[in-house]
Amino acid sequence: MKRNMGRLIPVLVLGAALAGALLFNYRLADRSRSALAATILRNPASVKTARYHLAAIVPDAADPFFTSLVQGLRQEAQRRDVALQLIRYSSHGNENGEGGTLSGDAERWFSIALKGRPDGMLLYVPQGIDVGKVLGNARERAIPVVLLSPDAAPQGAPRAVISDSFNQGKDAAGIVLGLLGSAARIGVMLPSSPFSAMQPHEEPFYKGILAALAAKPGALVVAAVREEASILGGEQACASMLDMHPDINTVLCADSRGTIGAAQVIVDRGQVGRIVIVGADANAEVIRLVEKGVVHATIVRDAAAMGEKAIDAILELKSGTAGPAVIKVGHSIQPAREALR
Repeated sequence: MKRNMGRLIPVLVLGAALAGALLFNYRLADRSRSALAATILRNPASVKTARYHLAAIVPDAADPFFTSLVQGLRQEAQRRDVALQLIRYSSHGNENGEGGTLSGDAERWFSIALKGRPDGMLLYVPQGIDVGKVLGNARERAIPVVLLSPDAAPQGAPRAVISDSFNQGKDAAGIVLGLLGSAARIGVMLPSSPFSAMQPHEEPFYKGILAALAAKPGALVVAAVREEASILGGEQACASMLDMHPDINTVLCADSRGTIGAAQVIVDRGQVGRIVIVGADANAEVIRLVEKGVVHATIVRDAAAMGEKAIDAILELKSGTAGPAVIKVGHSIQPAREALR
């Protein structure tokens, strides 16, 4: 008998523990239902709901341009009562596919987002990319699309927000011409291939430089190179360019990675002051290089404004409001022009 009671005691203890846990969970669930009823269910006006659902698909790149772009998208979405679904696609490897088509990763995410039937889509498109397929898929579902691009709007885009690479290059060259005049021998650093499907001579940034040089006979572009996709791609491209063309006395950069890479090469070679660098965009590292005099100036594209205008444009399309097919956003120069004289 005592042996049976000894076996029964653990069973009773376990049963009591389970009963206690069940009672605790019941009371916890009851409290949750009471709290829910006391707030949301009894006061639905206090619940924050967005008026629109938008999906934005942008490159996953650690670059101040894209950081500012996302910041602008988020700020304007909050201001305009929009629920923003931010999706990032890979910007590494052979991302442009073949023949200047949109990367497979970006196309896949675009297709997934479409199935959620958002009120609108925002898509960042590198230079020279054909997006006819994805735009056709969106039209079939009657979902408006606004494209963001570094320059000329891709064909077929109902609305596009672009920066102005041509005038970015023109202003960068203008700064150098003010310093060196006809003695300028320029090397050009262009973004890596994930961000452009164009040949260097086709790039609006490069064309803007040539337009500025036309007013100053004697000044010329000695070489134009594209950054490599690796983490040290900017340094490698700049070092190779200077090795092949030692007469270069100016480096013009189209993005922040090229700016930082070129600056590192110039510092390592002890050529600060002999080779002028005009960079692009602004993060803590670029600003530090400007303050130290390694980088003479930087052309800062207003990516945040691009994000804000893209949200406004998609809402205009959604409401049927007329607007410009292409919205161009400018840039600023740091330090200001007056300080560069």
